[in-house]
Amino acid sequence: MVASIVPASIAATPADRTATQEYLQATYQLEQEDLHDVTASRSGVVVLAERLGQECHGVLAGEPTEEGPSLSAPLPPRARGERQRSELQKTTIEEEIGVALEEPIYQALQAPTEAFAAQVAPLSWSDPRIAPLVRQQASRLEERQTPPVADACADMKAWAQSGYHRLSPASRSFEAAQNAARSRAPAKPRAEPSVESLLKPYEGPRQRKLIRRIRALRTELLRALVTTFHTISRVGRALGEPESPFEEREREPVLGHGKTSAGGTYVVRAERAETSSPGPRCRHPLSVEFSERSTNSVSFSSGSSLCLTGHSSGLPSVECEGRAISITATVPASVRTVTLLLSDGRTITSGVVGISRRYGGPGGVYAQAVRGHSPYPVSLTELAGNGSVVRVVGLARQRCPPKSTIGPLRFVDLVQATTPEGEPFTITGVLVGFGRNRTSLELAITAGMRNVEESRIEVGGKPKAFPWSLAAECPPHPYSIIYGILSPPGASVLARTPTGLVPLTAVPLAADLHAKGPLVYGVFAALPSELIVRSSNGATLYTESLAARAKEEAEFCEGYEEG
Repeated sequence: MVASIVPASIAATPADRTATQEYLQATYQLEQEDLHDVTASRSGVVVLAERLGQECHGVLAGEPTEEGPSLSAPLPPRARGERQRSELQKTTIEEEIGVALEEPIYQALQAPTEAFAAQVAPLSWSDPRIAPLVRQQASRLEERQTPPVADACADMKAWAQSGYHRLSPASRSFEAAQNAARSRAPAKPRAEPSVESLLKPYEGPRQRKLIRRIRALRTELLRALVTTFHTISRVGRALGEPESPFEEREREPVLGHGKTSAGGTYVVRAERAETSSPGPRCRHPLSVEFSERSTNSVSFSSGSSLCLTGHSSGLPSVECEGRAISITATVPASVRTVTLLLSDGRTITSGVVGISRRYGGPGGVYAQAVRGHSPYPVSLTELAGNGSVVRVVGLARQRCPPKSTIGPLRFVDLVQATTPEGEPFTITGVLVGFGRNRTSLELAITAGMRNVEESRIEVGGKPKAFPWSLAAECPPHPYSIIYGILSPPGASVLARTPTGLVPLTAVPLAADLHAKGPLVYGVFAALPSELIVRSSNGATLYTESLAARAKEEAEFCEGYEEG
């Protein structure tokens, strides 16, 4: 809140109000032109999408997927390297397709963006923070222009002809340009106030009216972009890419929907037999999806699968669904309503979703959810159309564990440094609050093209004095970054390298991060052979050989480089 207040030494002037009005007017004009240009360029996107789908129909049908062994049987290092290479190549191809199809949009947006940048460049305010942020905003808008793609279809065909192992020279050039653009993008400080918050003291009725019009235009622009990008997403089907689980679910017929007592909604869909959880013995599987809205307007979904037969009389299912308890059941065709009895004596009566013979009926599906875990559901009374009781079914009490209150995530950049070849990397602390007094600190690293999740550790999750993680990159720009939290006070960590023992760097952390020790990290051209943890008096607490990890990394890189 403090960030949105003008410093006490800076008073609003008529010039501030004039600059604010000019900035808002330029923004309104930009949003107007963007909306017009996006709408006008939609036909060009559709034409390009159709042409690409025809010229390269089915070319990606054999591309590698992320499906593989279960977590209980992880891939060996070489196979993980092969998968990593394939996933990165696939990402490059997908980016090429997107850029090629979005080119009409960004070409249309170029002129109004340049006009906006020229209009806001000379503006100034008494608050010295505002003008630089406005210019940064204009620069980011200008940087949304992407390098043109000469022939995305030819690049896809070249990748397919290599067995999906090697990108074409044009794709590699595109990939390098995209990586260079990402590395040039300045990191925005997380605590930096927004232009909108800093301009609030200079707003009057006229400006606030203009802001409402700008927000309305942005909503319309978002709808137009969603419609356009939906067209782009359909190109993947023509190119041979399989549907995502979300796309498959959206195509499943909706048989009914309604509201729950918990304040959410539910949807009943017909599933495909081969993908449903009840298994192949269920000829007509159904799914029930519950959605609830949190206090910050974020929607959460969960659900279950049912198997319906013509004389359905299956036992109800009672499940914990976030802050609610959900009840689902299949009911006979004669049932029209169901009354839910709660442990405090209250009842909730609601209708059922009728299921026709086409989807396994005649029968019905009952779905309901109640807020909180007390009072809890006791029984269901199924009622026919004339009000007579068809069946009374007792419900097993579901003892849902208390839902942990997770506070907002706090991100703190702890280290910003470079690899031996000058590539930047950042070690970030992620602080999560649980309830009033519990917190959890995780460390994550952003470096190179390897998956960040592989380089994430939870502080305090291991009993040893130095729980560490590794971020590594394969040739031609290899490096190894070891990092973790050192628990014993005054202790140190050394790494054994070909040139001798090298101490890792210790970075003291703020007390409010609850790390119970400093961040310790080391950057190497190759993975050291051993870590040595010493106490404050110089005695060796323990040593840890890295030979097995070095072998894994070498095998990973062999698989990664085979393309």
